[in-house]
Amino acid sequence: MKAVELEMTIGTDGSMRLPDAYHQIYGQHARIVILLSEPQAMEDALINPMKYANTVDWPVDGLTYQENVRDEWS
Repeated sequence: MKAVELEMTIGTDGSMRLPDAYHQIYGQHARIVILLSEPQAMEDALINPMKYANTVDWPVDGLTYQENVRDEWS
């Protein structure tokens, strides 16, 4: 199976026109996959991890915790 990737605007009547450079594939059977861009959905999917910085109230100082854990191994 040969893959051809094109980017185009679908006409208001639903038509899609292949460029003339692809005339050799006219009339052949093909499977078409349409990927539509959704800029709103992409922006909603992005997460800013800095939004959560300094939001956890940790009950122990990080350095003290690390020293205690290391002391357990000795």
